[in-house]
Amino acid sequence: MIQHAFPLCLTISWIYTFAMLTQSIVYEKEVRLKEVMKIMGLSNGVHWIARFITVFSQTTVVMIAVTIILHYGNVLMHSNPFLIFIIFEIYALSTISLAYVSNRCFYSKAKIAAACSGIIYLLTYVPCTYISIREDFAQDIIPKWAKMLASLFSTRAFGMGVKYIAFYENIGTGIQFDNIQYSPVEDDHFTCFETILFIVLDTCIYLILMWYIENIYPGTYGIPKKWYFPFTISYWTGETHVEPNWIKKFKKINLFRWIICGKHHMPYTFHWSTLSLNQIINDSKRNQ
Repeated sequence: MIQHAFPLCLTISWIYTFAMLTQSIVYEKEVRLKEVMKIMGLSNGVHWIARFITVFSQTTVVMIAVTIILHYGNVLMHSNPFLIFIIFEIYALSTISLAYVSNRCFYSKAKIAAACSGIIYLLTYVPCTYISIREDFAQDIIPKWAKMLASLFSTRAFGMGVKYIAFYENIGTGIQFDNIQYSPVEDDHFTCFETILFIVLDTCIYLILMWYIENIYPGTYGIPKKWYFPFTISYWTGETHVEPNWIKKFKKINLFRWIICGKHHMPYTFHWSTLSLNQIINDSKRNQ
């Protein structure tokens, strides 16, 4: 019975944290606190890192308390508490990243964000419930590719991972470092270790989406970039145009100045020199 209720309970326990985190981010955007910090000289990256460290340090304290309660409260008495803590911490990172993405995509008012974010968070868990019903009650074998597809949301991957933890606990061995790569269910090729990998993958996807959306849709007072900005040299180097070296050298020789002066009808005495011709020939060969 624990494998049915335990994943849902742990997932629901994150709804309040997710909703309040989304509300605080949207409220900061609503009252334009971020723009004030930019005026004071704070960069966008430092702002997000500072917020991330603050929230993650708070959730770490909570995860330590939850791990102690579950292990010494005879809920996960056979499992390795350090491994349980690592899984919870990875999921905390993913939940924070998901809150960052959701506030950039859907909300502009803090109260609306608090009301809707929890519902959206819970809806992302629905496919995990469907898979559990198919496996436990209909006795169907869900293919591995379907579980991998469902794990593209961190809530689903976490739910399936907690279900595997509950199965290990029912067996009496608990989840350990030596059995995390094996499934406790017969004819099941998906493991708890793979769910953790998908949570890490989801976290990376959320952070990339947040970075991209932040640049193309910075808000009312920001300057949006083009949708293809990651493929431009100017974004990574800070230069608007990188001039080739052979053009820079070509500008220094007499032939270039003679062409420019002749075009604008400016008096200029051109003198051929062996050095100028050699520079043109050598640069053209080097570029080829």
